[in-house]
Amino acid sequence: MLLRNLRIFRSSGVISTLPITATKDYIHLRQFHTSKHLLKRSRDNKLSKKAQQEENRLIDKLLEDTDADDEIRPPSIDIREKKKQLALEKGLMKAKMTRELNEQVRENMGVIRGYDKLLKTDPLQRVKVNLDDTKDIQKFSDFFVHCGPLLRTFKNHLGSDLPTDFQRKIFTLSTGQLSTIAKGDSGSGRTMALIMMAMCLNRHRARGPGVSTLIIVKSNDLVLKYQQIITKVYQDLVNLMKTIPIPREQRLSFENIDEEETILKYKNINEMAQFLYRSDATTELKQQEIIAENPLPHILVSTPHRLLDLLSTRGMNFLKINNVQQILVDDFDTMIDPETYLDSDKTAPVVLLLDYVLKLQDYNRKHRDPHPMICFTVSSSCNNSLIEQIKEEKQWFDWKKFVPIGSFESPGSLPIHKSVPDNVSLGSVLVLPVIDETVSENVDNKKKTRKSKKKSKGKNNFKVELYDMTPFEYGSDMRTWIDKSYRTTEGHDAYYFKHRNKRLNAARKVKDIGFEILISGFIELHKRKELGLKQEKLLFVHPDSVNGTQVRDFLKKTKRKGKVFNFSDGDESFFVDDQNKNDFLIINSSALPSLTFNGLKTIVVLGNETIKNMSNFITIAGRIRNDKKGLISEDRFPELLDVSENGQRSLASSTTKNSNNSDSDKGRIFLINSLFEFDHYDRNYLERLFIRGGLVDQFSPCGVLEPGFDQDAYNSTFVPDYTFQYFNDGHEFQLDEE
Repeated sequence: MLLRNLRIFRSSGVISTLPITATKDYIHLRQFHTSKHLLKRSRDNKLSKKAQQEENRLIDKLLEDTDADDEIRPPSIDIREKKKQLALEKGLMKAKMTRELNEQVRENMGVIRGYDKLLKTDPLQRVKVNLDDTKDIQKFSDFFVHCGPLLRTFKNHLGSDLPTDFQRKIFTLSTGQLSTIAKGDSGSGRTMALIMMAMCLNRHRARGPGVSTLIIVKSNDLVLKYQQIITKVYQDLVNLMKTIPIPREQRLSFENIDEEETILKYKNINEMAQFLYRSDATTELKQQEIIAENPLPHILVSTPHRLLDLLSTRGMNFLKINNVQQILVDDFDTMIDPETYLDSDKTAPVVLLLDYVLKLQDYNRKHRDPHPMICFTVSSSCNNSLIEQIKEEKQWFDWKKFVPIGSFESPGSLPIHKSVPDNVSLGSVLVLPVIDETVSENVDNKKKTRKSKKKSKGKNNFKVELYDMTPFEYGSDMRTWIDKSYRTTEGHDAYYFKHRNKRLNAARKVKDIGFEILISGFIELHKRKELGLKQEKLLFVHPDSVNGTQVRDFLKKTKRKGKVFNFSDGDESFFVDDQNKNDFLIINSSALPSLTFNGLKTIVVLGNETIKNMSNFITIAGRIRNDKKGLISEDRFPELLDVSENGQRSLASSTTKNSNNSDSDKGRIFLINSLFEFDHYDRNYLERLFIRGGLVDQFSPCGVLEPGFDQDAYNSTFVPDYTFQYFNDGHEFQLDEE
């Protein structure tokens, strides 16, 4: 079949285009020369009228034959009809697309209606477990139903498959993809909860490629801790799946997701999780190489500084964090100002990072994906100012799907329960340096005698005397606690920090002498047999202004070995590792959050400067762990106040009772200060910490009270000022006239 265009020119000059299919039956090639030749012969050679009629007859016959042929469909000669035909075809195509779209909408109408209905319901109604029976849920499998082998691996790692109360709450919200700011006590399993949420989460294919979980932590040590735990669990899971036959219905799978979409699809740990932190050039280059080879890890753990570095230098195309399913921040309050939170002159790196990342998520959400689930864990000292500031200043959370965990008291109110475990006691030791008269100096020759040289070799030219700080009398009047904690003009944190900073600006030599006095005080304390410090491994916590190596060198005078904390050396297990022959573990206070020291019973804190704020005080006290699992029992945080239905607060019945902890379960903190520098403001700072921590238990390490302390002068310095009005959950605190 041959397709040609035959142009027909009649004598009237009308031109049309006719596509025909020429066949041997009725078309002869001679008869179908192009009309151009016919017209030329007609005009140039002036053919006779008879010849023109003959040609027209042949053309008419050809048209008749063409119309009669079923294989030939000549188009309309009228251009208007042709436009109508094109418009009709376009309308049919549009109608077809509309019909297909309507079919898709009709098929998914149940999902759309369910999602719309879900948005209008209370957030807690979206969870997939019965909230009334949450206390009775005993296993991880009640929350992560389709994670059998993975949960079995977690059970082997933790030694238990029972979640803590904090983990029950946060897992319950995660089943409904609800965002939260979770307030938890020390030792409640916050870090492990985030790890389980990240590893048990499975990315649905409808979300497309990207990082599923972004975990933000404060320090390099915490990144290494996450890397250690996640790598160990992943390797144990792989080994479990290889060695133990598991029925197919119990395999790691999720609803509506193929088995290939589970965590087992990752061929190695780098595909499953990646870890970013600042380090030397070689290590950072290795991190970038791993990301380049595996650009879409299931979990990404990073410090804010390192992630901001890569985003600013390599861009979003290098790190696929514009489609994250959940964002988890561990110890969020330790990364910002613990007192003013977001209302600070300097924007914290974690705030800058969240602003950038969540703007990307908001942009993507407008097109397809829902808002990511966001979870912040914070210490028990946080109040509701944090939530209010985030609501007013940031657009991080989808507040329709937000439920806080824990009681967020109003600023200026007492905590409902203790923040410091009731089995932890604190003894405050004051060190008084006294000139050592055994060191005599020859004034005439300006030389020391041989005897004095021998005695003074390796020793200070002073000795120290130790005293107990006068213990605080709490009483049982809640109004007194509030007065001392919040209602004095000079007795608040902002005033004290300003006072303490003046001391920190002293000359380096003066600060070195003051620090040497503290170390000398511990050396003297270490000699006392009744305290039993020689038989224990101790954790030394020093301020950020002091080098850990300097502390270690001073402690050599006790003839015991000390070690500066290094997570890479496995120092979290320092106190249960019999192979480690060191006696002291030295660490600065800023590195303590989220670290777990199993078997730790005694802590030595060098000066008030080490306790940076209330949150840091709770963190230090929460490092004492007698449980082999590294957890602290919920019973160690009893209620301090009872709250009635109308919001009124009163003392809990167990507040004034003495704890019945056994000696083996006790933990001790020795706080050492120099009596020369210890003034009323330092004392008031400690008293407010002790009250806000839940009336911290006190003990006397030395047995001798400090000399010359004037209680009346101290009380007169911090007189309550009732011009300040504080509120407790919206209820103004009223004073009794009596």
